[in-house]
Amino acid sequence: MQQNYRPPITKHGNKTFTRIIETAKKLFAEQGYLTTSINTIIEKSNIATGTFLYLFR
Repeated sequence: MQQNYRPPITKHGNKTFTRIIETAKKLFAEQGYLTTSINTIIEKSNIATGTFLYLFR
């Protein structure tokens, strides 16, 4: 199976990656998978859009 993300290489990057995943899991549980947007995940994770796109291309 192809990997659709770029693993972080720094400790800070790993924390950011984990924060995004945990935020997404929480939003999926609250709002459902189909109604949760990438923009909502980005906003609630408090990251830049470019960071998300860099990690999940």
